[in-house]
Amino acid sequence: MSWTVLKLKKSFMAILIFLIAMYMFKMASLLKSTRAVPAKSSKTENKDIVKPGERNSYIPKPTNLQTICNKSSVALRTKLTKYMLIDETHKLLYCFVPKVGCTAWRKIFAVLSNEKIRNETNGNPENIRVDPHFGLHFKSIKSYDRSQQDRILKSYYKFMFVREPFERLVSAYIDKFYVPEPHGFWKVWGKGIINKYRHKASVTSRECGHDVTFDEFLAHSFSTIEQQYINAGNGHWVTIQQLCNPCDINYDYIGRMESMQQDTKAILEKANVSHLINQQKPSVRKIKENLHFSTRGLLRSASCLSVIDGIRRIINSLIFKGFLPDDFPTSEYTKGLLVTSINVTNIKRKNDHMVKEFISKLENILPAVWENKLKFQTPAVESRREHCLTRLQKSNIMNHISPQKIKQFLEYFSFDFEAFGYDSSFYSDYILKEHEE
Repeated sequence: MSWTVLKLKKSFMAILIFLIAMYMFKMASLLKSTRAVPAKSSKTENKDIVKPGERNSYIPKPTNLQTICNKSSVALRTKLTKYMLIDETHKLLYCFVPKVGCTAWRKIFAVLSNEKIRNETNGNPENIRVDPHFGLHFKSIKSYDRSQQDRILKSYYKFMFVREPFERLVSAYIDKFYVPEPHGFWKVWGKGIINKYRHKASVTSRECGHDVTFDEFLAHSFSTIEQQYINAGNGHWVTIQQLCNPCDINYDYIGRMESMQQDTKAILEKANVSHLINQQKPSVRKIKENLHFSTRGLLRSASCLSVIDGIRRIINSLIFKGFLPDDFPTSEYTKGLLVTSINVTNIKRKNDHMVKEFISKLENILPAVWENKLKFQTPAVESRREHCLTRLQKSNIMNHISPQKIKQFLEYFSFDFEAFGYDSSFYSDYILKEHEE
């Protein structure tokens, strides 16, 4: 009798173990299928564009996305934001994210949504001559009433672009706080950041806001008011989650900065508007436009930052972005500018002279530099991303970043990393390495 019971127990245990093994196998398969798609596979995924209302291949399946959303500690004040632009004619919703190709896409959206601009530019966004951020005006979803908003969210083609979070923050810092810019970021934001985070700031720093460090910029970016209250902050350093709310809005396509051209083409085709746009490949012209933009800032900020120091900053930024080689002779270059202007005694005329010389010399070498960049540019997204900190040091923009700030960065941007398939392990390794040293 006891032998029969023992045999039954063994049979029962064997069946139980088999069922547990099958359950674990199914759970592992489910987790694998819902995992975020890594950035490096974005090129192949572009072939699989979905219909409006379906999840595209960049966003994890709804169950996994909801899990990521539930884990997020950031409280969104509103489902809809001013960053969601509307084109009623073609039924498009574009959520623009600063420092993620939004300059180019604002031009494209202007051509799509404004027939007058489309005719004037012959459908080529690059023919738009007004400032895309101050001269172009769009309807935001915030300008509609609740019933209209619901209709738009249900029936319009909705898309957005994302970027590796640290690259995006660094780009914002360089363009808004490091390189001289003419729109007053130093006066409005720089002064406030320095007065809040630098205890023994010089009078010039407090009055000009011209020398915000990257650590100070990060401290401000991670402050509670910046992260939780988008209307009080600035979109250049607010998380993409805050700007576009992918947890509540069912985007049809999420493109990447790293594959901007392919994704732009795919979106235009899927939205049936590709015939309206004459897409142009990136060219040296864009660098020249950015160069002239920065030099306007040089002259306007000359009372706070010497023109020669401003020129050094512009050169360092071009080195970081890969438009100038790491061994570019910055020191000799700036000395040459000083020598050519030595006989000009009037300060204003001297500054004007140096800026003109700088633009002329740099424009002469940029075409060759651009061709070289296209020829030798590494296509792997991981390569560009993992060497971001190294590039910063080589370009002399900054020599060291606090491990504590990197830790905060990973905490605040954890959703953007996980939801959009970016790898954050490089930054975790950086923290460990710094602590070991």
